[in-house]
Amino acid sequence: MSNPVSKNSRAIELIVAQRLGPAQRQELSTQVLARSASICQIARQNQASRKFLQSPKPS
Repeated sequence: MSNPVSKNSRAIELIVAQRLGPAQRQELSTQVLARSASICQIARQNQASRKFLQSPKPS
C-alpha cells in the first residue's frame, strides 16, 4: 500500500526540480561532485530527489 504523504513529497520534489534554472542545476551538480555533503542532505536542503541529483543530464 502506498503512502499518500510520500507521493505528495515526491510531487513537490519534481515541481521544485523542474523550476531550477541552469545556474541552480549547475550549483547542485557542483555540490554533489565536491561531496560537500551527502546526496541525501543536498536533496533534502533543496527539496529535490536523490534520483534527480544522481542522474546525468545532457549538457
